[in-house]
Amino acid sequence: MHRLRDNDTLMTPLQRIREDPDGVRAMLAARGFDAPVDRILELDAKARQLRAQKEQLHAERNKASKGGPPTDAVKARMREVGEKIKEIDAELGALEAERDEKALWIPNVIDPRVPKGKDE
Repeated sequence: MHRLRDNDTLMTPLQRIREDPDGVRAMLAARGFDAPVDRILELDAKARQLRAQKEQLHAERNKASKGGPPTDAVKARMREVGEKIKEIDAELGALEAERDEKALWIPNVIDPRVPKGKDE
């Protein structure tokens, strides 16, 4: 976890990128770093979208399981839902792994009171 502002709010690098991408870009520029902020945001948005789809499919499956004895159509649909969840899990794992790896490129936050310069 890293400090974001003087208010002692602790955030992960990913949270920081989500909430203040322009601030992260400015901080990176001030430190002479080049990190793929836009790609991280793109991967994060896609991962969040897939997670929402997965939650909807789980809700559908849970609702169907509480509906009494399933018909053949319901059984077939639940097999489809299960396969779709597996597909989403595979895609989500790859997206999150790439996103998290790229988020590691973001250095610690600089205190705004630190003078700008190339030397220590």
